[in-house]
Amino acid sequence: MDGTLLTDRPRILERWVEHFQSVLNQKSTFDTQVLSEIPQWPTATHLDDAPSVNEIERALRHTASGKSPEKDGIPAEVLSDGGSTLLDQLHKLFCAIWEQESVPHDSGVVSGTTVRALVLGRLSPKKVTNRIER
Repeated sequence: MDGTLLTDRPRILERWVEHFQSVLNQKSTFDTQVLSEIPQWPTATHLDDAPSVNEIERALRHTASGKSPEKDGIPAEVLSDGGSTLLDQLHKLFCAIWEQESVPHDSGVVSGTTVRALVLGRLSPKKVTNRIER
């Protein structure tokens, strides 16, 4: 703290500890009464609902076309131009994932295998559900 340049790692780390202790360990002068004066907003329970077909369609329309595919290998144009059949299948897939509250990383969903199969029309909704449950 006297302006000396610190060069050894242990002393540098020790100085960072001193710094953050002085910055973060301050007495609070916060008046908790202020919290009760803040107007409360209603809970947005609609955020608990599974994504709708319209939301998925809107998201697909906003995907950047003309760019390289992500690691799933599916160009954005394929998804955005997939039509109502693809949209319905994606909606079923997303709803199944939403209800399970997890994305099955080993089932091919993350890597795009299931979505590619949907794009190519080779996978029925029943098979999608079975694949997700694995």
